[in-house]
Amino acid sequence: MPSNEAMAQIAFGKLPDSTCQEAGRCFEKAIELNPDPLMHYISWDGFTRTWDGPTKHEISSARCLAMRETEEDDPRTKRLGEESLAKLP
Repeated sequence: MPSNEAMAQIAFGKLPDSTCQEAGRCFEKAIELNPDPLMHYISWDGFTRTWDGPTKHEISSARCLAMRETEEDDPRTKRLGEESLAKLP
């Protein structure tokens, strides 16, 4: 079975090259444009943990967990954030 990347190339053509800095700017822009969805913060959270280390990750997770739930999947999203924080060293 082809990989996810191969399937995406078949469906959409070659994906553009990107950098971690560009990805970070995209997460920041998504939050700037719509700061309400918890999923924006959980996604940003995983990125910061991978690229910026646990300190920024912890700040991002704490912000997400303190946010008011407004969407149907927010309880699940918060649970993901709690699990992610629990994995910090």
